[in-house]
Amino acid sequence: MVKIEVAKELVEVCLGPTEKKVTRVGCTLNSQQKHDLTKLLVSQRSSFTFHLEDMPGISPEIASYRLNVDPNFSLVRQKKRSIRGDRQKAISKEVDKLILTGFIREVTYPK
Repeated sequence: MVKIEVAKELVEVCLGPTEKKVTRVGCTLNSQQKHDLTKLLVSQRSSFTFHLEDMPGISPEIASYRLNVDPNFSLVRQKKRSIRGDRQKAISKEVDKLILTGFIREVTYPK
């Protein structure tokens, strides 16, 4: 049985000569493994999506989420939840990544 470990340190690998399409691979790979994996990923880059627009046939209605807010009701702000500092940093980092890639965006609703 092979034990698989998640790489803690990653290095970016560009999947196209002109495109800004990158992925990350573990930096513990030796140079031959990294070369072989990069070659495989580049040859299969059409299988990866980097933006919602890259997924033809997937309806934005399925890939998007919209709050179902009735304009006849007043909105009530929920109490802010306390989150430990380290978790808050991790959450903020992940949310920032999603915003940068365009998979989520901030939306304001009318009052």
